[in-house]
Amino acid sequence: YDRLYLNTSFNEELAHKIQAGVDLFLMPSSFEPCGLSQMYSLKYGTPPLAHRTGGLADTIIDSSDLQTGFLFEPYHCPAFLRTLDRAYQAFLNKDEWIHIQKSGMSMDFSWKKAAQNYIKMYQDLMRF
Repeated sequence: YDRLYLNTSFNEELAHKIQAGVDLFLMPSSFEPCGLSQMYSLKYGTPPLAHRTGGLADTIIDSSDLQTGFLFEPYHCPAFLRTLDRAYQAFLNKDEWIHIQKSGMSMDFSWKKAAQNYIKMYQDLMRF
């Protein structure tokens, strides 16, 4: 266990270093209205593995067309382990893993992008 470390206190700088330095970011929240950690990990090139809920499902893409991370459901251990195995298999395929990393890093979660999306939505609604 020489590569295992447990820190029970929170330090934001350390949290960002960990997210940027690990291969896979686990965020198995049962409920998450939004969350920023998965967005940070995407920008760092660390694919997140999370429960398909709330903002996690809105910000992590897990499909064959575009993949930025891994989502599991329902919220129980067998589903989590199946998804963890899927992530491990992707990790073993270097080209696939790099593609997932780059896809996540290219995501735009900026306020400018959010404002553009809202403007487009309002424009579309006004066309009805």
